[in-house]
Amino acid sequence: MHFSTFLTYTMAAMIPWTFLFLLLGMSLGDNWASIENLAGRYMKHLIVFALCSLLLYFFIKKRAHRKK
Repeated sequence: MHFSTFLTYTMAAMIPWTFLFLLLGMSLGDNWASIENLAGRYMKHLIVFALCSLLLYFFIKKRAHRKK
């Protein structure tokens, strides 16, 4: 992939995320602490899920590479 194509796709994906988090920050304001407490309950589960998914991905990729 050419660098210019990569840069275009990255910018196209980055701009909506930036505006989303900007709008969330502006609308939550000082209530961010209450959201952090609520989301904190699920953070450990999300981290474990992400790590397991990553390990599964590498396991499947390594196994597929061995079959070649």
